[in-house]
Amino acid sequence: MSTSRYLPYLTPSAQAVVSLPWVMKDERGRTVPPDDFARAWSYVGSTVFERRLLLDTDAILREVGCPEGEIGIMCTWRSTGSGIRENLAAGRLKPYDGTTDVILSGSIPHVMLSGAVEFRTRLCLTDQGGTSLPLSPPRGAVFWEIRESIPIGDGTLRFPIVEVAFGDRSDLPRGARWRLEVNAETLDAHALHAITLFVNSDAPLFQHLRDDTDDPGIGAIHRRYLEGDIRRQLVLVATAHADALDEGSFEAESLGELLRHVLELHFPGMTAQSVRELLEDPSEFDVRLQAGMRRFWSESA
Repeated sequence: MSTSRYLPYLTPSAQAVVSLPWVMKDERGRTVPPDDFARAWSYVGSTVFERRLLLDTDAILREVGCPEGEIGIMCTWRSTGSGIRENLAAGRLKPYDGTTDVILSGSIPHVMLSGAVEFRTRLCLTDQGGTSLPLSPPRGAVFWEIRESIPIGDGTLRFPIVEVAFGDRSDLPRGARWRLEVNAETLDAHALHAITLFVNSDAPLFQHLRDDTDDPGIGAIHRRYLEGDIRRQLVLVATAHADALDEGSFEAESLGELLRHVLELHFPGMTAQSVRELLEDPSEFDVRLQAGMRRFWSESA
């Protein structure tokens, strides 16, 4: 019978590896402060995530016992909401007398992210070189690692957005600005897999959402209008499944749990069936929904 053995190996000192904080940049290359990044999250666009490592490669390899070896750098990211995981950057470094300034950088589309983005940065030994000590890490071993999490927006889940020219689709009216599709065949499905927002790339609205304008307030107004309509549509979907929402139980992050939460936010204290009955008087339904949305419109509250 074979037995796995886990042996200790040498690791570099803190002075040999210095990791600087993550920096976020918008599509124009402007640095976005962390607080602004978390607060002013939008549905469209992308963000460049960048971090610097100050590495004394000669000292690192000497301290781990492989002075002629080679260092591998790997940086991966994972979205906690969508579950998407990809590589951000990778590379290799040979011994160098002095400090090597390494910049890890990559652009991530917002449609791939929700919840928080988790980064994992690792240094490993890709080649031991000509000489090594008994306690040197084996080839491929990770001898330094740091994990960090950056919140996205308010930390809530974000569903996918698809940019499409409505004029090229027979099933989408050319003059429409967006379309929200909710696959509610099963309320137990994950919310992120059941909801998709199609945005008309030919419409001026999309440009206001994605790009900065001379008047920053224009984009904010369009986003508020879009989010308000999305909330309204989700409420309508919820009322169509009132019985299931009132009687059933759902897992966290499921479509059923999301729809129930939407109703609780906008119609506190009311059952799904009670909200559905409001639809018999459209004016009453609209005014009650407006009142429920007021908490999200801080500037006009």
